[in-house]
Amino acid sequence: MCRGTQRCTVLGNDPNIWSKEAPLVPPAWFDEQLTIFTNAANLAASGEVTKARNQLYLIRNADLKTWFIEHGQQSGVFRHRYLGKLHAKVVDSNRDQLKYPNKKLETSVFERDGYRCRYCNIRLIPKEIFDAFSKVVGADVFYPIGTHIQRHGIVFTFRANADHVIPHKIGGRTNLQNLDIMVDS
Repeated sequence: MCRGTQRCTVLGNDPNIWSKEAPLVPPAWFDEQLTIFTNAANLAASGEVTKARNQLYLIRNADLKTWFIEHGQQSGVFRHRYLGKLHAKVVDSNRDQLKYPNKKLETSVFERDGYRCRYCNIRLIPKEIFDAFSKVVGADVFYPIGTHIQRHGIVFTFRANADHVIPHKIGGRTNLQNLDIMVDS
């Protein structure tokens, strides 16, 4: 595990070999987990709720949670420690008052980016799909919100979010040019 350590076991010791595109390249087995979830969602949509629930048990839920919490979220800490700040403060007297994109803008970002993470290129799913799926199969087996313990691992790794490239808090605009789709942490 990487939390509270001096280095990330997934990133390795040498910042020179770290990906320039992705904060942390996801493991190869991620795509299979998304395929299993997609199968479960299709079953649920066709009314086969029991089969959909059974598909969920095939997903490496605990592994997805652990990877995201211990490596995915922590990789930024290690990258910042070795690479420094990525953005200088932007001085913009007309900074947007709107911190978060509205639904229309968010959908435009998702469609423009093809529902793929800007950093690691994994396929992502809008949160509304997770919410609808939970309502069909039941929150007892699929909880898309809440604490780390409560949420299903697939949500950690595949929930789409339209986020600022240049952070809003340092002057980044809330517009199509400064928003990209990425995993919602």
